[in-house]
Amino acid sequence: MVGQSKPKRHHFLPEFYLNGFARNALLWLYDRQKDEYRCQTPKNTAVIGHYYTFLNEQGEDDYSLENFLSQVEGKAKAVIGKLEARQSISADDRLYLAQFIAFLLSRTPKFERETEQIADSVHKLLAKEMIPTVEAAAQLLRQAGKEDKITPESMFKFVHEERFQVKGSRNNTIQIMLDKAEKVTKDLAFMNWLVVQADERSAFITTDSPLGYIVPEEFQRSGEPVLGLASQKVTKLIPLTQRLALYIGSFGAGFGYAPVCFSRQQVREFNVIVATECERYVIGRDEALVRCVVSRSKVDKSDPGTRIRVENVPHPTDPMRSFLVARRVTATAPDKPLKIVNDK
Repeated sequence: MVGQSKPKRHHFLPEFYLNGFARNALLWLYDRQKDEYRCQTPKNTAVIGHYYTFLNEQGEDDYSLENFLSQVEGKAKAVIGKLEARQSISADDRLYLAQFIAFLLSRTPKFERETEQIADSVHKLLAKEMIPTVEAAAQLLRQAGKEDKITPESMFKFVHEERFQVKGSRNNTIQIMLDKAEKVTKDLAFMNWLVVQADERSAFITTDSPLGYIVPEEFQRSGEPVLGLASQKVTKLIPLTQRLALYIGSFGAGFGYAPVCFSRQQVREFNVIVATECERYVIGRDEALVRCVVSRSKVDKSDPGTRIRVENVPHPTDPMRSFLVARRVTATAPDKPLKIVNDK
């Protein structure tokens, strides 16, 4: 597009945000994919070439999303500065930071992976519903004029053994990211916020999916679909800098600063909760901190703390209808099917 800047290196974690977790302009990170610790600059961390470049209606590379995200980051940076100084913030400031947080989570490779996982699971469930029997497979093949090329048995087996994978386009994922961020921004802006600071002897970490969940034990056991940024029944944890973090609760639009700094133990607990949601990277200001968090959270030995589950749920009163539901549950949640209750 004419007059549009064309940045090629796209940070899925903003560089200014990463600077907030650095010491002497350097970060330490644990890479769970490579199972290694390393030191590097924020400039070279969480970068993917052309990650937000998409094809516009003219079939041209469009860089407007990266430029838009830069504007979101600039507004949020000013708000985080106010929070560090324990100043009051305006309604606009609150909206700017809510938007930043929404994108902080939806612009990442983890969001892309989970979006593709949902699409893949949904298509597989639908395919199984369309072809519940070998006879149904035979009917579809006759309608398509393929009965002489594919046997009904092989088609049925192909579908029910899930020998295929559905992968969407990057353009589609970007559109979902934008839609999700718009909704989440509104939800976050009307939730209760508590700003906390770390004791000067400790520091918050961040990750490539910088969000943690405090989930009450009764919900962990129940498998109830309460997880996510809009969840009212869990507390969401967002690291903003190595000294500053945000606790987000239920709806109420409250705002306040914690009266005292978090102790070292409280910061450790926060860091472990946030680290368990990482996709690939745990990031902090020094090697000892990152190693300690990895050891305590066991992210080098286990899967993320939550996972996406896609289910085909029967309608509570109509046996001819069902719902496709994608929800986030804890990694240890029991494999209980979701029940939709008719409250009439």
